[in-house]
Amino acid sequence: MIEKFKGLIGKAMRSVEDSISAVAVEINTFLSTWIIEHIIENDLPMKAYVEKMAEHAAGISNLCG
Repeated sequence: MIEKFKGLIGKAMRSVEDSISAVAVEINTFLSTWIIEHIIENDLPMKAYVEKMAEHAAGISNLCG
């Protein structure tokens, strides 16, 4: 993923004014897909643990204040 993103950045840096919009669309598609996949694959499965962690955290003092 990182290498693909670096490639897109390089492509954007080499683009001329006429083609930068196409590269921007390509980068947007890449980032949108990555974010959605990340949320579905990594964050959603943790939803089942949120309530249990909230119960556990209730007994812990606030570390920020």
